[in-house]
Formats: sequence, structure tokens, C-alpha cells
Amino acid sequence: FPCAGRLSMAADVAKLCASLDKIFKTFSTQEIQLDPKEMKTFRERGTMQYIEQKFQAHLQRARAAFLQEFRNHAVVVETEVRKIREEMTEKMEDKYGKMLGELRESVMGTEGLVQAQKAEISQLKGVVAAQETYMTAAKHKEHLEGLNQSLEKQLENARDEIADLKHQLACREEMLRQGTHD
Repeated sequence: FPCAGRLSMAADVAKLCASLDKIFKTFSTQEIQLDPKEMKTFRERGTMQYIEQKFQAHLQRARAAFLQEFRNHAVVVETEVRKIREEMTEKMEDKYGKMLGELRESVMGTEGLVQAQKAEISQLKGVVAAQETYMTAAKHKEHLEGLNQSLEKQLENARDEIADLKHQLACREEMLRQGTHD
């Protein structure tokens, strides 16, 4: 297929060259038409200007013919390029269409997996937040238990002190009673 396109384009270039050669031959063999009546009225310098003006007009016509031929060829080439592009697009769609479909399906499956993983991550974040709350409560409970033990120890010390004070008071009362009896 690509060789056919190259052969077609080579043929188009050859046609363009032949057309340009034809235009060149046509204009190069044409003689510039000078009006003898007009030339009589000019002097030597005027005659040269008149001839130059006619020659420039002849060149302009040749240039316009070349440009028109080039435009005609450019339109043909553009049409050929468009045809080749359409054929290549169609072939590529046929060739790679199935692979693109499979890739699209794979992407859709992957997107579903990503969504499921995002949901799992969100759930795990919730579990982590609950664990942090539990850990904070456990630390607070541990602190309270430590405080409770400290208070119980203070209470026990206070009871021991009270018992000791009661004992001392009982001993003094006993000594007072014995001292008052004697």
C-alpha cells in the first residue's frame, strides 16, 4: 500500500514537471509583440522602456501560468494526501481497534479495582480512628487506675495513722485513768 502511494505521488510530480516544462516551452518560444506605431513615437530611451515593459508583462503572464499550474498540482496532491490519510486511518482502526477495546476494558476494570481499594482505605482509616479513640480511653483508664491506687495507698496510710493515733489516744487515756486512780 505505501508503495502505491509513493508511485502515485511520483507520477504527480512527473506530471507537474511535464506541465511546467510545457508552460516554459510555450512562453520561451513566444515572441514579445511590439506595436510599431507605438514605437515610432518613442525615442531611443523610451523604446527601451517600452520593450522592457512588454518583456515584464510577458514574464508576469508566464509566472501566473506557473503559479496556476502549481496550485492545480497542490490541489491534486492535497486530495491524494487526504485519501492516503483516510485509508491509513481505516487500516489502523481495523488493526488496532481490537487492542484499543481491550485496553479500554482493562482500564475500566482497573478503575473498579482502584475504587474498591479507595473504599477499603477509607474503611481502614475509620478503624484507625476508632483504635486511636480506644487507645486514648485506655490511657485515660490507666491514668485513673494509677490515681486510684495512689489514693487507696493514701487512704491506707491515713487509716494506719488514724489507728496509730487511736492507739496513742487509748494509751494516754489509760495512763490518765491510772494516774487519776493512783
